[in-house]
Amino acid sequence: MIKFLPSYVGSKKQWVDRLTPLFKGQPMIEYFCGSAVISANLASTAILNDIDPFIYRILFRFDQQIVPELFTAEQYYAVRGEPDWWRYAYCLQRMSFSSVFRYSKNGYNVPIKKTKGEPIGPVAIREDYEQALKRWKELNPMVFDMNYSEIPYPQAHNRVAILDPPYEGSQAAYNASGFSYPTYWNYVEGLKHHAKAIVIFDRLANLEKHGVTPLDTRNMRVAGHYDGDTEAIGIYMAGSWLETWDNSAKPKKARQAKKKAEPVKKPESVKKPEPVLTFSTAKKVEPVEKAAEEPKLRKLNFTKEPYMKTSVCKKCDNTFSFLYIGRGKPRSICEACKNG
Repeated sequence: MIKFLPSYVGSKKQWVDRLTPLFKGQPMIEYFCGSAVISANLASTAILNDIDPFIYRILFRFDQQIVPELFTAEQYYAVRGEPDWWRYAYCLQRMSFSSVFRYSKNGYNVPIKKTKGEPIGPVAIREDYEQALKRWKELNPMVFDMNYSEIPYPQAHNRVAILDPPYEGSQAAYNASGFSYPTYWNYVEGLKHHAKAIVIFDRLANLEKHGVTPLDTRNMRVAGHYDGDTEAIGIYMAGSWLETWDNSAKPKKARQAKKKAEPVKKPESVKKPEPVLTFSTAKKVEPVEKAAEEPKLRKLNFTKEPYMKTSVCKKCDNTFSFLYIGRGKPRSICEACKNG
């Protein structure tokens, strides 16, 4: 297994084999990368981020590590207080107590491992470093030392996002103070719309609290007098949290063979089906009466101008006048007798 730091508390090396079938050869982005063991072993390309300035410096200038053929306890004590102690980090981490990565203004301040009361050493890790260096050059990662929330979401596009924040409620010595967990979980929600997949690590209780389906768990090893907790992993893919490690659980688009459409034969006579109405779904449709056609007006051709004509009523023998248009029979009944 490739390790950019040979021994690192909080490393996710135990999960690499489980993640391999799902993500081997995928581009990745690690927001709290630490030793970046997942990207080191699985990624095709990688963006590595850690707010720790010395983790950033080690990963950004990994080719500047000083790793002799043998590294002794005397060298451990000699170089850990030097201003450039980070250049010996690959050796220091191999020999540090409980894999702790810790420093102060005076340099690297982790006690050395001991066996039967005596400091361990010398160690021969030059070959391991050269293998890790070869992988680092091949991966050629982009390395940042930003607050995770300042990384724009588009950086995660088409990448597997690895999230391993300080665990809320954990007593681990490396837990950051002032970390905003509401801000972090809001960021996770936004990341769902950009990342190809999300791999998230946290305490089991924290994942369950935020609706993340835990795929698996392990007992964490914590330095110092604190007890280890239960670490869990969750994976978000294709719009949901996976419930099984089986890669086939991912929804796939079914490939359907295209069928040649056969021409539809038009029947000789198609009887229009009677509408079926139900009381629950249909309303009675009143028949629409066809509008009566307007009568065509006969065009009149006058042979001469209309004029007033006088006649004698056949009923009352009274004389009456009417407008005569010069066509047809003149009126023979007065208006009073006609209406009366």
